[in-house]
Amino acid sequence: MEAFDDWRLFANFDLEGARLIYSQRKLPTLVIFHCHAAIEKALKALWVKHGKLVVKTHDLRRLLKDVSVLEPWALEFIDGIVFVN
Repeated sequence: MEAFDDWRLFANFDLEGARLIYSQRKLPTLVIFHCHAAIEKALKALWVKHGKLVVKTHDLRRLLKDVSVLEPWALEFIDGIVFVN
C-alpha cells in the first residue's frame, strides 16, 4: 500500500522547489509545473490516507473530485486547482 507520508513528503519537495525557483524570479512555467506536481501529490496523499489506490492521472480536477467525496473541505481550493491545472 502506498504511504500517506511518502506522498506528503514528495508534495513538500515540489512545493519547496517551486518556492526556490519563484524566489529567483526566473522560469515561471517551471514554478507552475512544480505547483501542479505538489498539488497532485497532496491530493494523492489524501486519497491513500483513506486506503484507496492512487489513479495514474495528472488531472487535478479529477483528483479533486475523487478526494472531495472523502475530504469535502478540499473543494475550498477548487479555483486555484482549476487555474494550475
